Amino acid sequence: MTRRDRQQLEADLQLYPHIPELMREIAEQYGYDLPPPSWSREAPRMSGLNIVNDMTPRQAAQLMRDREYQRLRKLKQAIERLYERLDLRLRRVLELAYWQGYSDKQVARIVAGSQEPVSVRTVQRWREEILAAAYAEFVLSKIPPYEDRPTETAAEERQGA
Repeated sequence: MTRRDRQQLEADLQLYPHIPELMREIAEQYGYDLPPPSWSREAPRMSGLNIVNDMTPRQAAQLMRDREYQRLRKLKQAIERLYERLDLRLRRVLELAYWQGYSDKQVARIVAGSQEPVSVRTVQRWREEILAAAYAEFVLSKIPPYEDRPTETAAEERQGA
């Protein structure tokens, strides 16, 4: 796994809590393109006929072909499968580190709680385990990477090279 793969995996894991909202926004964009409802006077009618032309199935088909929407859908399903497969300790680290944004030091303190102390290095090792499992799950789910989109880190790497 390259450094860029790792960065993308971490970004995708951090994105998980926002995926439903992003999917809803994409779906709403397709909904805005729909004409007024069929009971409205402004509803489009087929030429020469008094039949309402319902564009909803076409918009739904376009939504299902939308690359970003499909990527988010697959990503959400893959992360949910990953979460189910992780043990309780790794689930907690995933929640704290990626979904709630805690640092490794804070995660170590929270995970330890009243039990034995946990070192920052242990949390980092657990995060590596999570990333390895996520990478395997994303490959199995055939989630397309963002390779075709330039990122700031990729642009910085090109300038530095």
